[in-house]
Amino acid sequence: MAFTRLRRLAAGVVGALLAAALAPAAAPAASGLQIDFDDLILVAPTSQTRWIGVSGDQPGALHDVTITVDSSEAAGVAVIRPLFDWNTPCKATSKTLLTCTYESLARAGSGWLAEDLWIRPVEGAKLGAAGSVTIKLTSREGAAGRTSAIEIGEAVALEAGPSTGGRAKPGDIIRTPLSVKNASETAVNGVELFFYIDPWYTPAKKFSNCWYAVSAGYCHFDTVLDAGATYAASEAAPARVRPDYPAPGIVSPSYTWHTVADNRKNVALVKARKATKGTAGALRLTKQAAARKAAHPQTDSSPYDTQYSITEVTGIQTADVAAAGASVRGATGATVKAAVGVKNNGPAFAKGFPEAAAVATVKPPRGVTVVDVPAGCAAKGATYVCTTDVLTIDPGTSVLWTFGLRIDQGGPLTGTVSSTSVTADANQGNNTAQLLINPPGGVPADAAGGSGGAGGGALPITGAPAALLAVGGAVLLIGGAVAFTIARRRRARFVA
Repeated sequence: MAFTRLRRLAAGVVGALLAAALAPAAAPAASGLQIDFDDLILVAPTSQTRWIGVSGDQPGALHDVTITVDSSEAAGVAVIRPLFDWNTPCKATSKTLLTCTYESLARAGSGWLAEDLWIRPVEGAKLGAAGSVTIKLTSREGAAGRTSAIEIGEAVALEAGPSTGGRAKPGDIIRTPLSVKNASETAVNGVELFFYIDPWYTPAKKFSNCWYAVSAGYCHFDTVLDAGATYAASEAAPARVRPDYPAPGIVSPSYTWHTVADNRKNVALVKARKATKGTAGALRLTKQAAARKAAHPQTDSSPYDTQYSITEVTGIQTADVAAAGASVRGATGATVKAAVGVKNNGPAFAKGFPEAAAVATVKPPRGVTVVDVPAGCAAKGATYVCTTDVLTIDPGTSVLWTFGLRIDQGGPLTGTVSSTSVTADANQGNNTAQLLINPPGGVPADAAGGSGGAGGGALPITGAPAALLAVGGAVLLIGGAVAFTIARRRRARFVA
């Protein structure tokens, strides 16, 4: 089951961004390009379609592209060909080799889409048969390659227990009862539970059969689920709402059941984030049958395998997002660096989903020329608009962007920095600060930082969007993506 399906109770999920941000494993080529083509489990006699995707930091289009699809290692397992034989740049150069050529591939979002492939089991393929397909790309901009497994599996259907709801205060523990039904006519040989750890809450207990990374985790159960039977977890999953949550609001922990084979990618993603195993005793499924091992992979086509705990966080607790100015000095004609932006005085964190946590509008002083605009900032008339790209701005934390400014005239020069936030702001009086060049006195209290001619270095920040959940006709914001999600670098720095 693809990683991007995990929040499918709501259609407005940004799973593709999650996958891009989480992707560990295959070492990309020096160009930064990487083939995106997940392992497949086929159920005879049905077929699948799958895009060949390419991801990477390379801007713009790829040119003089050649993609080869070598299925010789899957000759007894699957047949692979273009989905549209009559309109394709791909030609079969042998029974098991496709060669696709493109003058260019236009970039779409975080990468490029090449050919849509049609994959079907070979006639008479045995349950458990396994092979692989190797895809290679060359282009003017760089090269990449990937080998993906193809297996013949058995179709099963898992159905998650009901979603729940309730109320909590910042700092409270949300407990989600977990259960799963085997809705198929065959036994399911072990299951796994995948979950995000959103930045709005933390696990209140870490079980010994579960692995926890910064923003996601999973649990493994050896339990054999008998056909038609329902199994309940021995304990409700506990998650603690952050004490500095900006209330009121909504948090929604989610838990998705998978077969062991379907969860392989998620396991790899979690472990790639240096996951640690829990120590607080095992989470178990009741009505456990005698353990037995699967002789072949199983795959789940059911759309009902995620449980949510949609919780209204009550009370009043706000952030105080303020503008962070700067004061710098330099000679006429010199270029100085000024770090400006936003800071959160608390007591709540500023939430960065679905909109940016905060925006800083920078108006440089008259008498200076902006010679270096940091990433994340864009010119808008006589100002520059800088947008945060983080899920939270924690209390006591600043997000700063470093501008390069050439001083064109002498004397004190004054510009401004103003801040806005989508999170309720407790104090509107500090949303404007000054950007001072050669002030007559000392450095003002609202100055975040600057330098004369050098320094003001920048550190990258990363962030991620989450997911949008619609339940019972009401649209609720949930944080599915968690800090894995957008892998863009920002030339901004955090200051605690």
